[in-house]
Amino acid sequence: TEIGSVLGGKAVGLDLGNAAIRQIVAQVAREPVKTTVDAVLVAPILEETLFRFGPSIIADAVNPGGNNSKRWPLGISAAGTFAVAHNWKAESKSLPIPQFISGLFQWHVQRRGGLKHSAATHAMQNGIVFPTILMMAKSRKLREQLESQKYDIRPEQS
Repeated sequence: TEIGSVLGGKAVGLDLGNAAIRQIVAQVAREPVKTTVDAVLVAPILEETLFRFGPSIIADAVNPGGNNSKRWPLGISAAGTFAVAHNWKAESKSLPIPQFISGLFQWHVQRRGGLKHSAATHAMQNGIVFPTILMMAKSRKLREQLESQKYDIRPEQS
């Protein structure tokens, strides 16, 4: 969803998605293994605990055994906070619509299957997107090397 919505947004002149993507790509270029582990294992567990599991416990405490539809306002708020958090340290700001939609989906998964399910689904989502980020980091690194003229790729003159 994220890559499609970011590209679709660019097509109509909107900046959608993760505004910190440049920092993420730069981090991946510097430390690809650590960043991949953080994005695919660590972040999903921490983010699901903070943005879904914690609010879900609060929703159950406020409305024990009650109607699940009364818990959605908290889920929507948590999804909004999750989305905004993806712009927290960004150089520029964007509309983090893909993260908001993902946050709503993860709320639903967490409410239906619990923390393990939402963390696994979040890890899978990041794991699907991360190879693209790795390719972006690799091409950016190559571009920087070419710009600094460490590698001369021009054909030899005969």
